[in-house]
Amino acid sequence: MSVFIVSPKTINAIVNAAIRRGMSVCGGVNYICNPDALGQLLADMNFDSYEYRYGIRRDEKYTYRYTAEEFTPAEELGSCRCYDYQACEAPGYYESPIPNWLSSLESAIGDPKEIETRYGKLPWDL
Repeated sequence: MSVFIVSPKTINAIVNAAIRRGMSVCGGVNYICNPDALGQLLADMNFDSYEYRYGIRRDEKYTYRYTAEEFTPAEELGSCRCYDYQACEAPGYYESPIPNWLSSLESAIGDPKEIETRYGKLPWDL
C-alpha cells in the first residue's frame, strides 16, 4: 500500500460535509465552533500515516484553515474514502474515533451507488 498526503481541499470537503450534516462531534469533542481544529486533527493523522509508512519525518506539514465551500456528495464521499485509505497506516488509527466517525459521515452523505449514478465516478483526491 502506498500513502500520500491528501490535499487541504480534500480535508475541507470532509469538514464541510460534517458541518452541513451536523456531525462535527468526533471523539466526544464538538468542533462546530472550531472547524480548523477538526481539519487539523484529520491532517495530522494523515501526516502520521505517511511518516509511519515511509519511516521518514515530513518537515513541510501544513496548518489546516477551514474555508466554507460547496462540494457535491460525490466529492464529499470520495474525499472521505480517499482520506481513510491514506490515513489508516498511522499507529492507533483504528483505535482513534476517526474511522467510526468517517463511516457515520459517509452514511449521512448518502448511498454510494445512488451518488455514483447521479454524479459519476467518485473522485479520489481533490
